[in-house]
Order: sequence, then structure tokens, then C-alpha cells
Amino acid sequence: MSTIGELLKRSREDKGLSLRDLADSTKISINFLQAIERNDFKKLPRGVYPKLFVRSMAKYLDLDADDMVRLYYEQVSSSDTITVPTIPARPVTAVRPRRNTRLSFIVAIVLIILLFILILIIYPRLSPPPAQESLPVSTRPLASPVPLRTNPDAGGQETSAAPAVSEPAHEESPAAEEDEATDRLTLRLEATELCWVYLAPAAGETRDILLSPGETFSQTVPSPVILTIGNAGGIRVYVDGRPLRPLGRRAQVVELTLTSTNYPEYLLKREKQN
Repeated sequence: MSTIGELLKRSREDKGLSLRDLADSTKISINFLQAIERNDFKKLPRGVYPKLFVRSMAKYLDLDADDMVRLYYEQVSSSDTITVPTIPARPVTAVRPRRNTRLSFIVAIVLIILLFILILIIYPRLSPPPAQESLPVSTRPLASPVPLRTNPDAGGQETSAAPAVSEPAHEESPAAEEDEATDRLTLRLEATELCWVYLAPAAGETRDILLSPGETFSQTVPSPVILTIGNAGGIRVYVDGRPLRPLGRRAQVVELTLTSTNYPEYLLKREKQN
């Protein structure tokens, strides 16, 4: 069965492309492309970068990107390229511990004191509470009833004063307070060149995105959010409809963390003035 590196290399050669042509189109370093074609994955950066590199190469070479990524994971999991060197064991000379009676005596005293303090703290909680004394019954006479008042406007009928009823205090819904405390950012990505993006919001699933020239991607995510961009010069980023300044040059990998308070620092100058 052919390896992932052999399949990608054979497809590239069938299309008459050089490594330089593939690097210029995918914005991936030639050293990384050579490592993938040689199945030398130890030379690739850690994290999601190898998967994104394989997906970008497969998409440019008109291969099934999902099948190539699955083949990459199967090959990495089944390969046995990592070997752990054996280090000869050094002879261990038994050292007879020296007894320090003074230190042992001090430790014993400290433990006894701590045990005594612990007993003083726990014992009152375990003892039953004292019996409550019965309160003496008051012998004072009950208050006299409220006299009735005569309302002359009601034809001489007697009326009693109605007690005031306190209205319950209005409590705010906790769900409303929770909604107000949540910060969310609306991101929009517009690719001018082939570019891969790794999106990691504060909550929810992470996203691996591969955009071709002219493609866009939009999503509202909780703040903060981490953006890793593989081709900083080939993409435009908008936050809440406001464009950010250029984040780097072509083929440059950039990582930035955006929050609802710090993203204005990345806006274009004309947006800051507005």
C-alpha cells in the first residue's frame, strides 16, 4: 500500500509541478513539503499543522482531502519511527541513613500539638447542643382591638382600617444577567489567496478552515477567540463588521487572540478614527 508521501509526490509529478510551484500555491515551506513526501513527519511543527498541510496539498492536487487526512492519521498511528534510547543503569550504592534522634523528637512534639488542636476543633462540633430553655409565657393582656371608625360619607356605616400590604420586590431574571455577561464576536474571513485558518473559541468546537481565493467564512463565537492563520497576507479579517489591518505578509503564519476589548487595537486607522 502506498504511503501518504508517495501518493502526494506521484500526484504532483503527474501534474508536472515542482516543489517550488506547490509551495508558491499552497504557501507551505518547501522543507515541510519535502518532509511530507518523505513521510518524515518529525520535522513538521506540532499541533494541527501537519493535518492542515496534508489537506491543503490534497485539495490543490485534486485529491480527496478527507481521505488523505485519514490516511495520514492511520500511517502516523501505525508507524514505529520513535525509538527510546536505553540508558545503562548506574550501580546504586546503598547508603545507610543516619538517625537523627533530635529531629525525630521535634517532629513527634509537633504532631502531638497538631493532634491536640484538631481535637479541640472537632470535639465541640460532635457534642450535642445544649437543651433550650423554655421561654416564660407572657401574662400581659392582648392588645385591644382597633376601634371601628364611622365614615360619614358611607351613610354612618362603621369601617375598619385595612392593613397595608407590601408588594413583593421585583427580582431580575438570572438568565437575563447571564445573557448580558456573555461576550460574543462576529468574525468574517475573506480569502484573496489560498489560506488555512484554525479557529479556537473560548467555548464550543474548534474549526479547521481551508479557503480558496474568493471564498468567505462567517461565524459568531464567544470571546476570547484564538485565530491561527497560515497565509497572513492572503486573507482579510472583519470583527463585528469592522475590517482589521493587515496581519502579516504572504506565507506567514500568524496567531492572535481577539477579545471584545482588545480587537479595536487591530482595526484599520480609518476605522479607529471613526
